[in-house]
Amino acid sequence: MRKPRLIYENDARHHLLYRFAPPLSVHRLRQPVDELLGTSVDTLFYGFVSQQTQPFEAKAGLYWLWHRSEQAQVMWWRGGQNLKQALEAGNDPLKIAVDRAHEHGIQVLTWLHWEAREPDSDDFNTYSDHVDPEVRRRRLETIEDACDRYELDGIGLNYYVPSTTFSAEVGRPTDAPNNPPALTGFVREVRALLDRIGEKRGQRLGLAVQVHSNEDANTESGLEVRKWLSEKLVDLVVPTSPHPNSPQDTALLDTNPSLDWMVEAAHEAGAWVYAPIVNAVYDDRQYEATIEMYRAAATNHLANGADGLYLSSLRWPHTANEYEILREMGYPAVYSRKTKHYMLGHRAADSGAYAPVRKLPIMLEEGVPSEVTVFVGDALDAARQDGELDRVTLGVRIVQVGDEDTISFKLNGHDLPVEQATIEWIYGGSVSYMAQRGELPRRIHTHLWYTFHVPPNALQEGENVVQVTLDRRDDTLITDRVLHAMEIKVFYDEPHSPSGGQM
Repeated sequence: MRKPRLIYENDARHHLLYRFAPPLSVHRLRQPVDELLGTSVDTLFYGFVSQQTQPFEAKAGLYWLWHRSEQAQVMWWRGGQNLKQALEAGNDPLKIAVDRAHEHGIQVLTWLHWEAREPDSDDFNTYSDHVDPEVRRRRLETIEDACDRYELDGIGLNYYVPSTTFSAEVGRPTDAPNNPPALTGFVREVRALLDRIGEKRGQRLGLAVQVHSNEDANTESGLEVRKWLSEKLVDLVVPTSPHPNSPQDTALLDTNPSLDWMVEAAHEAGAWVYAPIVNAVYDDRQYEATIEMYRAAATNHLANGADGLYLSSLRWPHTANEYEILREMGYPAVYSRKTKHYMLGHRAADSGAYAPVRKLPIMLEEGVPSEVTVFVGDALDAARQDGELDRVTLGVRIVQVGDEDTISFKLNGHDLPVEQATIEWIYGGSVSYMAQRGELPRRIHTHLWYTFHVPPNALQEGENVVQVTLDRRDDTLITDRVLHAMEIKVFYDEPHSPSGGQM
């Protein structure tokens, strides 16, 4: 497996099997690859391989959607009928996708999910547990089947599900946390199997793992990530994106990186880390991350040691906005001196022990400074020397500000006079469906947006400390003053964009 430039995930269901009425033509079965051509994506994670959920008729088990194709849910019916009819016509969806990708120099891997419904079960709460030797044997058969028949470039092991909390939610506690050696033994078996298959092909097949971004959460789940890396079993690590339904860790963008332990452990072992960027934001101005936000998140991840990016679930069918993301994210030089929007994430509705550390929101207390750190990965000094840094703005949202409140602001110790800020009074608005799924408040109440033009040398590379102080509180308004959002925008001297007949 070669080092990816940019990874994109297509689960083969939501953007293919569910979305078209049967039958699927060969042209449509090629679409998950064809829609990436001309972008910087050179590695595709495609579909699901977990015995019951895979885009082919495996020797080790039936395709789950096919099994459930007579259910009332039209989404599952379409998926099952599309797969069944394609295979009956001699059009194997996975073979068509892999062959098409290889034709265009794109390597393909697929995720083996740690949980799967038991064979022939209609019970959503019945799950296989991989500490069971028989389950591991069946999964190894599935891996060998998929890699031999389709010449996949590797396999990914997705360990998101075995967290104690999530397994309890779906109805059956896993034994994985009580038996880490069994899981590590399975990873060793997968590595050995991939090596045997790769030796016949004359290449090393990649082994990727998707694990919790918090190291302690992996330990509690029985995932010995450092051991897998130190034994050089793993080539690529992807921190899991937050689950949209989890109040402990909502799937919302935060451009501040927090993958230090993973980057350190992976690089010591010669492995790579590919950081995900989620595209939902907690805001009432926009619901999806903009290209400027993607640039900021990508810049920070790379500045903190990540080897590249792992993207998924972009709006589909792709528009010019998605293609701008897919083109730029594989080439940092393209966006290094383009506008960036650094945006802090919101604390989860029910912050568990392993939820990302997020400062916002903060209840402001009279006379008590509140400090928030914003990481900026841009090479600012070099841009200043070249005369290409145009301007920097700091934006702060404070909810429920009284007319007689007095608030002061500082950036890295520099006073930011309020009288020089642009202040907008916003009645407030609703937030995205994704934010609401994570049980965050569905509405942002009336607030003020403060926008400061930052002095040229006040912003620094790396960590920047913003201090907000409620110096005087208007006691005629009894509601809490809440430091709700903070953002930094970095603008560069870019060419004029012509309109009309301009040159």
